[in-house]
Amino acid sequence: MYTSLRTALSAMAAGMIQVDIISNNLANVNTTAFRKERTGTQSFADIFREYKTETGVGPVIIAGVTPGKGAKVLPTWRSLEPGTIRYTGDSCHVAIEGRGYFAVETQAGIRFTRDGRFQVNAGGWLVTVDGYRVLGEAGPIQVGAGLPAINNDGTVTADGEMAGRITVVDFADENGLLKEGNNLYRVTEQSGPAMPLEARLLPGSLEGSNVDVMWEMAELISTTRFYEMNQKVVTAADDLLGKLANEVGRV
Repeated sequence: MYTSLRTALSAMAAGMIQVDIISNNLANVNTTAFRKERTGTQSFADIFREYKTETGVGPVIIAGVTPGKGAKVLPTWRSLEPGTIRYTGDSCHVAIEGRGYFAVETQAGIRFTRDGRFQVNAGGWLVTVDGYRVLGEAGPIQVGAGLPAINNDGTVTADGEMAGRITVVDFADENGLLKEGNNLYRVTEQSGPAMPLEARLLPGSLEGSNVDVMWEMAELISTTRFYEMNQKVVTAADDLLGKLANEVGRV
């Protein structure tokens, strides 16, 4: 009975993590260049298979490892599918076609983003919506008081004068990038260092979120039902334990 409780409770915990991820995806359906996240659960058979190795005498459990019961939540990963590109007509807006990230200068160091909602601040610097300076091949890009324009190759001009070229980079493992919020990512050992990328930019456009609302809603309904099913198991197990304590105990 206690095993049933533990198994159902672990499944409920896994379901809550999935609901949190789906809810976050839905909350960011209108966030520029947002990339949805995914996770999943692993069955007992799959977990057991991980913990054994084939030998000449058959399967053997790896020393010191005992598979338990219940559900295992898989690591969260980001979907790298690009979002829909929409034209805005703003001369400071730009989207990346295909792979790549913009490099920006923050108080915590260089960070990376696909959010191309750039603007010019009071100091004449090309910055993100959060005020971080956009990095070019020669450092932060300053356009001054001129009217900026961004070309397909990343060059930025102001009143016909070249102000710099936007840096676009790529990584060996994009899912290794650590999300920090505000559409910013930082490198990790898993992602590897930033590598220069010759990307094609789409001026006057922005990349939308790659969240599919209908799919997320279907997943939310399915996950909620999964949670409720395990909740009923917990209730049933609790009722049986109560009967054992109250009725068997009297005997």
